[in-house]
Amino acid sequence: MAFNTKPKKPNMTSQNHLSTTLFFIVLFTIPIFFILHTSSTSFTCTTSSSSTLINQYSGDLRKSEFAWNHLQFIYEEPPLTSLKIAVFSRKWPIGSAPGGMERHAFTLHTALALRGHRIHVYTSPPFNETDTNVVTPSHVRSPLASPQIHFHEGEPGKWRYNLAWSQFEVENQLEPFDVVHSESVALPHWLARDLPNLAVSWHGIALESLQSDIYQDLGLDHGNNVIKN
Repeated sequence: MAFNTKPKKPNMTSQNHLSTTLFFIVLFTIPIFFILHTSSTSFTCTTSSSSTLINQYSGDLRKSEFAWNHLQFIYEEPPLTSLKIAVFSRKWPIGSAPGGMERHAFTLHTALALRGHRIHVYTSPPFNETDTNVVTPSHVRSPLASPQIHFHEGEPGKWRYNLAWSQFEVENQLEPFDVVHSESVALPHWLARDLPNLAVSWHGIALESLQSDIYQDLGLDHGNNVIKN
């Protein structure tokens, strides 16, 4: 009996397929691990940085003296004329974290009061009766150099310009105001248009909305049709 002792040929095709598959698995796995590791590190750093920024300050923002919150006036030299200024503002900063418009009004008019001007602020009532105390920034030497706040009656936090206007008229009859500031258009146009020396400020989306309306009106003809260039 004869035996076939010739060795069998290895299956090279299967080995080649397996090697190719492993090569591509390793090729695509390494970049994926690298991207995931980088994203995780970046997220950790960002979270840590954000937490650090948040924890850097934990006081009353109305008393802060950040560069953008402290107007640089020469306090030692009084103004040439002391003005009586009326300010109409929908809100006045009461809590320790006021909004941008509130901080703007508080910073500007506190600085003007410190300069020697007589500031009367007409605003909506606070949510808490204990919040009626005026906060004096640390750079103000005397509480007397602070705006005089007039909270009108009504629902806390709700601006009623007609009630504030009544308070204004009483004070204006005693001694006329030199300047009236309508903060963020707190007074309607029909009521404020006849006031002498009126200053009106715009904030945030209110100005953007007005600009949008102006551009839309300019883009229409007399028949309210869009003008095509």
